[in-house]
Amino acid sequence: MSFVFFAFAPMLYEAAHDSTAVIEVCLAGKTPLEQARVDMIMDGMEEMGSKGYAAYFEKDEDKKIERTKKYEDTFLPQFFTCLNNLVGDSLHFVGNELTLADITFFNMATLVGTWMKVPDVDEFSGLKKVMEHVTSNPGLAKWLKERPETPF
Repeated sequence: MSFVFFAFAPMLYEAAHDSTAVIEVCLAGKTPLEQARVDMIMDGMEEMGSKGYAAYFEKDEDKKIERTKKYEDTFLPQFFTCLNNLVGDSLHFVGNELTLADITFFNMATLVGTWMKVPDVDEFSGLKKVMEHVTSNPGLAKWLKERPETPF
């Protein structure tokens, strides 16, 4: 799991729901199969974050340029295409309700987009719907508007 996600997860969770257990409110999926799918998406988000982190913080400038180019020009477009296929015509990665997979994608795409060139989600109809649905959640929308300014 990305250290950055852990920094925001409690706030995002609290903003989205007032319950105390993630599974209780189905953020992790309603069934074992949905939970496995959420886990799969979360693992992908971890890879997205760790590859971006490795490129961004590479100390050797030549390697940094090479890693960043590969990440931005190859990995991210392919990854977004795969994720978009998983969403399909839905508003969610899993099931028909907001899950941790949706929130984590929003968080990672937004975060990575502050220091790397990410594909435009407008080019991915499914991912665009996920982003819009996450930001339309009243609790999350309020938190996004009022949250403190931080580098991450």
